[in-house]
Amino acid sequence: MEYVKLIIRRFARNRVYTIINIGGLAIALTVALLIYSHVVKEWQTDRFHVGGEHIYRVTCQHPGYDYWSTEFCSPMAENAGKEIPGVKDYVRLVAPQSFLVKNEQTGEFFSEDRCIYTDPQFFSVLSFPLIAGTVDSATGPAWAVLSERIARKYFGNEPAVGQTLTLRYPEGPEEMNYQVVAVMKDMPDRSSIQADILLDFRQIEELYLYGAGNALTTLLELEPQADITAIENEIPVMEGRYSEYEKEQKKIVRLQPLRDIYLYSGHIRDYEDVFSYGSFRFDYVLGGIALLILILASCNYLMIKMAQLHKNGAVFAIQRCFGAGDRTIRRQVFMEIAMHTGLALGIAIGLFFTLHPYFVGIVSPQHVYALTLTKEEWVLFGMLIIVFVLGLGYLLSLWLLKRLDRNGIKRSIKPVSGVFDLKQGLLVGQMCIFCGLLFASVVLVKQMNFVRHKPIGFDNRNVLCVEWPGDEDIIYPVKEALLNHPDISAVTNGRPLPIGNWVMYDVYDVEKPDRKIRSSALLGDTSYLQTYRMRLLEGRNYRKKWGNYFGVVQQGEVVINRKMVQELGLKNPVGTVLNYGPSTLTVVGVVEDFHYQSLYQPVNPVLIGADLVGYDSNLNIRYREGKRQAVLDYLRNYFKENYTGIMMQYTEYSYSDLYARDIALVKMIHILTVLAILISGMGIFAFSMFVAESRTKEIAMRKISGATEMQVIGLLNQSFISKMAVACLAGIPVAYYAMHFWLQGFAYRTTVNWWLFAVDVGVSIALVVSISSWQSWRAASVNPVDALKDE
Repeated sequence: MEYVKLIIRRFARNRVYTIINIGGLAIALTVALLIYSHVVKEWQTDRFHVGGEHIYRVTCQHPGYDYWSTEFCSPMAENAGKEIPGVKDYVRLVAPQSFLVKNEQTGEFFSEDRCIYTDPQFFSVLSFPLIAGTVDSATGPAWAVLSERIARKYFGNEPAVGQTLTLRYPEGPEEMNYQVVAVMKDMPDRSSIQADILLDFRQIEELYLYGAGNALTTLLELEPQADITAIENEIPVMEGRYSEYEKEQKKIVRLQPLRDIYLYSGHIRDYEDVFSYGSFRFDYVLGGIALLILILASCNYLMIKMAQLHKNGAVFAIQRCFGAGDRTIRRQVFMEIAMHTGLALGIAIGLFFTLHPYFVGIVSPQHVYALTLTKEEWVLFGMLIIVFVLGLGYLLSLWLLKRLDRNGIKRSIKPVSGVFDLKQGLLVGQMCIFCGLLFASVVLVKQMNFVRHKPIGFDNRNVLCVEWPGDEDIIYPVKEALLNHPDISAVTNGRPLPIGNWVMYDVYDVEKPDRKIRSSALLGDTSYLQTYRMRLLEGRNYRKKWGNYFGVVQQGEVVINRKMVQELGLKNPVGTVLNYGPSTLTVVGVVEDFHYQSLYQPVNPVLIGADLVGYDSNLNIRYREGKRQAVLDYLRNYFKENYTGIMMQYTEYSYSDLYARDIALVKMIHILTVLAILISGMGIFAFSMFVAESRTKEIAMRKISGATEMQVIGLLNQSFISKMAVACLAGIPVAYYAMHFWLQGFAYRTTVNWWLFAVDVGVSIALVVSISSWQSWRAASVNPVDALKDE
């Protein structure tokens, strides 16, 4: 108890140092706790499934492709379960779809976008508990399983099991009835599968047979002793027995563990995703930054405490004189650190609960989740804090005891000098961290500005993409009607830009069949180039030759980009006839290369035409600047008058959606850089106070000898400037290497100019000088006579 009183009195005598110590630790612990909660959630995703170590997702890679896919036809899973040894069970999953769901009490339809078609064994293979009803292979057709939230929303307090669920596609009035057979718990945030309505896959199974043109995702549950390599080799052989097309593909199959799907799927490109994905790199970056902030706060704390212990060494020397042993002094040091850390941790926990929703909104804007730390995870964090306290206590007590043993009582009582060895090293260390973070922040901003403002070869500003009901017999008359509106300047039926993951096709010049390339294909009517304002370099726009999009197109016209001209080696591209699947296409024009995907991917060859195989129900509507709301109101009224009961759904290009992960990283680096500067600034402020106090006699003597206040300020600031220069020499190269590695993730990236280094050094030195000058000025303005008298 006496030690506690002694420590409290010491806190009161050194209030500024105490506030800085506790404040710096509180900020660092808050950051650590926020990032710890997110990283734990990310790394624990999908680890709650019982037997999850035996569940795998089937992936494949086609020859010539640089990416992998999870898309298989539905018979593969069923045949694997029957024919391949080691396959215990399977689950087929169709990517989440949007349906309009009818509230039977009011008759209103509400949009639900987390609806998945799957097999009844979904609940036996995966650990999503049912709270009412059952579903298995014996369950009748057209079944549905609802989450608690959806069951409550549509059926209130009535039992949902046994009720009829009425669904409708957003673009059509036809209703579909499903029987609710079970209610499941809401899927946890730590699941990469998120669904509220599960539907009987048998209702749409014929759409996913071999040759139907659609594909889905398959999970396999294996026996514990199963030979994974043998299964991977057997799947393509098995598929070849059922489909000649699959036999010709010669694809490579790999089984990806369920627990790896969320974080390690950067190589996967599917047209639609069943799973949500995180990024292990992003988590490593966040974890590394949290560690840097903790190291920064630790350096700050150690530096200030060493300065205090250095200044108050006489207190411990006198205690040693009166018989205090190493254990007694060590206990005081540990108790003081524990009290500091305890107060800081209390503040940090309060800030953590307050800031967590905002933090999640930054790092996971597309999937906002609630706080989900378990008791075990809180205990683990507590153990890490104990290790942190023990480490700080050990270092401080070791330093103090060695100093007492080396200096003895007499020298410990003497006034301190201005040279502080290890403390100055800690000061340089924290300067190194914050100047490195500042450099990283500048590079991040420069790259994201480059991404935002780089010409992409087309203009998708002021364009609304509306999913329109009906085929082209309906769409083309609608186009004419929309173009009569004064605020609509262009309308095209086709693929919205930019696109996400997309299928690549083999394309070659019919005169050079040996020179095949991989190409994307953009289906769009003859107004496509005009609507997206693409520039023709040569030739003309394509014409539409066929009456509809369905069936096998034998001939047609296309426009290609410069990249395709280069890869095919075409000297006179206009007039070239290309083979594209079952079709032959005549090149009638060439457009400048454009980034139809994000800047993470390089520009690839692309075909644009109206006579490509497929169908697209989107109308891309260009409106005049500033007329967005007027056009939206007009479109809603048009739907209301012409498509009763059908909800208008539209999308717009979103920079934040396309680059969400890196935008989150930029925001986090900005925030953490500011916090690093704040923590480091507090440490520099405290250290400058200590330097000024320890050099009071020297400053007085210099002033008596004729030195001006500015000369004294310059003298005191000189040491801080030299330390910051050393910190920049050490910190900036490390930050540059880290940013160079991050920039490799972009196919198109900014340059790291020499002036970025100069700006970082200049800003860092300016911040240090501005912080230290206040204390330097105060020390220089003291009357030297009073200072010497006090000394």
